[in-house]
Amino acid sequence: DNPIVSIVEKCRQSQASLKRIIESTSDDESLLFDALNLHDELQLVLSKYEESQAVKVEAVPVHCSRQSTENSALSTTVEQAEKPEQSEGTLQSNQ
Repeated sequence: DNPIVSIVEKCRQSQASLKRIIESTSDDESLLFDALNLHDELQLVLSKYEESQAVKVEAVPVHCSRQSTENSALSTTVEQAEKPEQSEGTLQSNQ
């Protein structure tokens, strides 16, 4: 297991616990204030983690896409180079 993934899971579990505390706390303003601040900090950390994961996921297809485009261009060039020879061979056999 990846330790970062484990920490993220713990943060999500803690966030759910904090939501329950926030929803059930009405008489202790200090506890509510601390829980809200901690919830916001956890949300910020989780958002940054998710953004970093999105960047990693987006980075892979861009590279593959560029390689695909290069391969496609190379394939087209090869096909165009082969066509005149095939056409000439067809013309010579017809004559």
